[in-house]
Amino acid sequence: TELRLDNLAEAQTAVDKAQAAISTAPPSAFYLLEPISGMIEVNRALWMASPDDKDLRKRARRSTGLLKQFARSFPYSKPRSLFWEGVFARLDGDLEKARKLWLKGLERARELQMPYDEALILSGLGRDAAETAAESAQHLEKARAIFSHLGAVYEINRLEEL
Repeated sequence: TELRLDNLAEAQTAVDKAQAAISTAPPSAFYLLEPISGMIEVNRALWMASPDDKDLRKRARRSTGLLKQFARSFPYSKPRSLFWEGVFARLDGDLEKARKLWLKGLERARELQMPYDEALILSGLGRDAAETAAESAQHLEKARAIFSHLGAVYEINRLEEL
């Protein structure tokens, strides 16, 4: 919530508390997908606000590892894990790796009937890893339609910022 309100300092404080709580034991409750994903989103935003800060980069990477570990116990979280892995591959400049991760995640999200994750991945593909402008537009429009159906206003607005 704090990140979405542009309160980065408060977002970092909340993530620090959450990471401290989760780091004491491996995530073992099915409902932790969204909190872990939120931690990744905040850590990525903090890193993007200070891209030369190696500690922030390390924190962001570590939180994706936590989600990857979580996905081993809770396979329904695999699409989200692949989404975030793709985001970081893109940030590293490896668009081909990002595309492969997102396509794998898209397939998994569809198999598991997880429309929110499908739309997240489509938005990544549309923004950064489409092979053509037409493919990009198609991915973004499909993501917009899914987010709209789900009532995910924040995500729709993020798509509009493109």
